[in-house]
Amino acid sequence: DPRHTVESLIKGSGSWLSHASDRTGRLQTDLQLECATTISFIDLGNSGSVMISIDVGRSSWPSNQPLVTLLPTVALMTPAEWRAGKNALAVRMFKQVDFNSEAAKEKWDRVRIICTQPFRKDAQFGLSLLRLHTNAELSPLRDTLTKAVQDPVINMTQCKFQKRGTCF
Repeated sequence: DPRHTVESLIKGSGSWLSHASDRTGRLQTDLQLECATTISFIDLGNSGSVMISIDVGRSSWPSNQPLVTLLPTVALMTPAEWRAGKNALAVRMFKQVDFNSEAAKEKWDRVRIICTQPFRKDAQFGLSLLRLHTNAELSPLRDTLTKAVQDPVINMTQCKFQKRGTCF
């Protein structure tokens, strides 16, 4: 959705939502961090997504190398909650025990966020909050996330947002 972009989410000025005409039930973005760092905590604000997963990688990897799962697919709402409209805007906080144990030990500079909503293809969904935290700083990586949106490359036809240039 042009009014609800991943840039808005990263800047903290709004939600990131699927386009109103998108019927795939899947929303994905690739983010480039300023430097490789461990990700210790993730705060997510839901905006109608049923499930989420987070994969990570390194910019030094070949483009065809698969990413590594950091946060395995997590249900943000059950089918009953979705039908009742409950938890559509809930905030979830994930810590290292929620992550893939091997991936949690490593430093990463690429993050892929995948939200899905398989129940109703005509409903917009996404995230209203994203905060990545590292034990190295004990503060959100938000300032460095904001730097990434200064040079975005957006491919709307594939519903994929990729940040390039300065990292976050």
